[in-house]
Amino acid sequence: MMGLKCWFQYYMSARRDPGTLRSASKDDTYYDFEELLTKFEPQDLCPECKLIRTPRSRHCAICNVCVERYDHHCTWINNCVGLRNHAVYLFFLFYVWVLTVLIPCIGMDTLGRNMHYDDSPLWFFCIGICHSRPLWMFVDLVDLFVATAFFFPATILFYIHCKNFCLGRTTHERFSKASQRIENYDQLIEEDYADYESEQVERIKS
Repeated sequence: MMGLKCWFQYYMSARRDPGTLRSASKDDTYYDFEELLTKFEPQDLCPECKLIRTPRSRHCAICNVCVERYDHHCTWINNCVGLRNHAVYLFFLFYVWVLTVLIPCIGMDTLGRNMHYDDSPLWFFCIGICHSRPLWMFVDLVDLFVATAFFFPATILFYIHCKNFCLGRTTHERFSKASQRIENYDQLIEEDYADYESEQVERIKS
C-alpha cells in the first residue's frame, strides 16, 4: 500500500504541470517582445519564452519553459518542481523516506526469523522465490542494501524541502548565488539604514 501511494505521488509529480508561464493567447492583447523591452526592465523578461516573468519564476534550460515559483528541475521525475506540483512532490519525498525506513525493518525481521512461505498471506505472488530460502534471503539482502543506500540522501532531501516549506522559500531562492547576492545586498542596505538612524538619534540627543 505504501508503495502504491509512493508511485501515485511520483506519477502526479512527473505528469502535473509545474506552473508553466504561458504567453498571451490569441484573444488577449499581443505585445511584440521588442516593445516589451522598452517598457520593462530586462530582468523582468524572458528572451527564450518572450514573455513577462513573475518575480519568483525562473527559466528552466532543460524544459525550455518559465516556471512559476521555480524550485528546481528534478531528474528523477523528469520534470520541474514549481507552484502546481510542489505539494505532491513533497508527499512523494515523504513516502520515499518512509519506504527507506520500512524496507530495512521488514527485511531484518524476515531474516531474523525462520519463516515459511505459507506464513505470508501473499505467498502466491512469490513466483518461486519463497520456495527457496537462499533465494529470498538474497532478495532481502539486496532490498536492505538499496534501501539503506537511499535512506541518507532521501532524508537530506526531505529535510531540505521541509525547511523550504517552513521558510516559504524555494531551493533556487535559498541556494542560488544570485539570490545570495541579493540577500547580502539587502542586508547591507538594512545595516546602513540602521547606522543612519542611530547617527540621527545621536545628533538629536547632542
